[in-house]
Amino acid sequence: MLYATQWFLTLFAYKFPLQLVQRVYDLALIEGLAAILKFGIVLMQKNAQTLLGMKDMSQLTTFLKEKIFDVYVDKSPSAAKVLESGFFGSTSGVDKQIYRADDMVRDACAVPVDPDYLASMAAEYEETSRAEAERQTELEHLRSSNLTLTAKVKALEERVQQHDTDHVDIASNLVRTKVENESLSDMNESLKMQVDELRKMVEAQPAEVEARLEQEMQRIMVRNVEVQNQNRMLEDQMEEMEREMVATKMHHAQVSPDITCSPLRWKNVC
Repeated sequence: MLYATQWFLTLFAYKFPLQLVQRVYDLALIEGLAAILKFGIVLMQKNAQTLLGMKDMSQLTTFLKEKIFDVYVDKSPSAAKVLESGFFGSTSGVDKQIYRADDMVRDACAVPVDPDYLASMAAEYEETSRAEAERQTELEHLRSSNLTLTAKVKALEERVQQHDTDHVDIASNLVRTKVENESLSDMNESLKMQVDELRKMVEAQPAEVEARLEQEMQRIMVRNVEVQNQNRMLEDQMEEMEREMVATKMHHAQVSPDITCSPLRWKNVC
């Protein structure tokens, strides 16, 4: 993905010298797309030691993109090659690079590539691609299911939170109801005691009233007896006084015989 994709999709035209790209196209037109694989293999083989010696990933990536073809730079090109290269190379004319394109083509042609092996690799790639597509489809399905389940879990969490809130409210109401029930129970017990006391008072009132009435009647009877005795005493006193008055009148009549009385006056005296 870091380098080979660009090589094969652009037929090495990406960042490669035009001298080499023309030769790649020539061989690709003669032998087919298998030549592209040969060029990629030979470039990796020629730079194997250099690539294996690199430890920095950025340096390795830069080398694969820009320096992989430097292995075919002609350090001491002949005048004929310089004339043959013509306008290729650097535009400054001083650092013009001449590449051993023929050597690269010969090395690429020497790489053995079995068509059956390529076909098996193509089949394997198709199978891998199909499996990868199925895996991606399954991942998408799992991702969609995960989103659905996440939404359900979130909804369930919200419902659980709402249930917890309702549970707290119900528990608070239950505690408040228990307190109110206990208060009402205490009030009920107090009212029961008051009712019992009132019932006892009501039950005791007739006896108490009857006792009071009986006591009052006895007092009245005693008072009546006392009044009757007083009346008798007064009557006795009046009789005694009348007798004394009669005796006094008789005595007075005997003391004054010469007093003449008219029949009416004598009657009053008698």
